[in-house]
Amino acid sequence: MSDTAGGGRRPALTIVVAGASDGTGVRDTVGALADQLDDGIEVVVEARPGALVPELWADGVRRARGELVGLLSGDALPDPDWVQRTVELHRDGTAAVGGPIEPGPGLGTGDWAVYFCRYAAYGLPLGASEHVEIPGDNASYRGDVLRAHAPSYADGFWEPFVHRVLREDGHRLRMATARVVRFRAGTAGAAFCRQRFAHGRHHGERRSAGLPRGRIVLEAATAPLVPLLMTARAGRAVFRRRRHRLRFVAASPLLLWFYGWWAAGELAGRLRAAVRVPRR
Repeated sequence: MSDTAGGGRRPALTIVVAGASDGTGVRDTVGALADQLDDGIEVVVEARPGALVPELWADGVRRARGELVGLLSGDALPDPDWVQRTVELHRDGTAAVGGPIEPGPGLGTGDWAVYFCRYAAYGLPLGASEHVEIPGDNASYRGDVLRAHAPSYADGFWEPFVHRVLREDGHRLRMATARVVRFRAGTAGAAFCRQRFAHGRHHGERRSAGLPRGRIVLEAATAPLVPLLMTARAGRAVFRRRRHRLRFVAASPLLLWFYGWWAAGELAGRLRAAVRVPRR
């Protein structure tokens, strides 16, 4: 689905919204943008059964014509000034800007576990903005920069790998507190586990590409520690802010479970990469 700014001119901003194949979250996200849109804004909606959100983002970015390209997901609702803030934040020529992801209303314990699993580093107040990885669920980029680095998202817009390429090319990436999205309730537990496994598998395989087999196997052996380390890291972020600490404690058993699925996927990805290493 695409709602494209009219005429032959390049839109000021293309917003790529990706989400679950049933479209529920995507409709809510687009609805939250409705009062912010004008003729200079292009909206590209991506929802395909079986696809991961980074794959959908990549499809949308390839279609985007805007001078700026914003990314959102169906799991988070943008604040009423999201579009205005996005344009303002790029006036200094910054290549990429991320923003905070706050918990929305009505979250249950499972929703809180999903929130901490994905977004513990992105709640307010933000940490050192130059060193926090930009989350794709609240991100924007100069369109010319993304188009110049299209190979970096050929197999999906996996933020850490895309951002590494941008930084290596000398581009500035930063976080900004002014543009907020809010995580919405309703993420299904089983679907989220499958998603975590798939994301972990891609991460493990991508991180292991080009490494010798012995190094891959050594790193794969640390898989049992990954859920504990990731939960501890999320906990540090939550307790440093002194917000939602009791929510974190209540959600931590589920959080360990979710990180366990990530670790299992990462292990599968690393072993798959190890099998592909040619014999000498």
